[in-house]
Amino acid sequence: MALQADGSLSQRALVEVVGLSQNACWRRLRRLIDGFELSVVTSHFVMEEMIAGQPVSF
Repeated sequence: MALQADGSLSQRALVEVVGLSQNACWRRLRRLIDGFELSVVTSHFVMEEMIAGQPVSF
């Protein structure tokens, strides 16, 4: 929720807001970023398959 309210928070400020250790905060932030990147890449390939008229499988 803290990142949704202010996406410009530094990691140090985020740690203070959410009350986690720096390591725990970094691990969760990294998982969030990795998941977002995977979602974007997956969406890109699905769109390419749809445009090419190929069946989309998951």
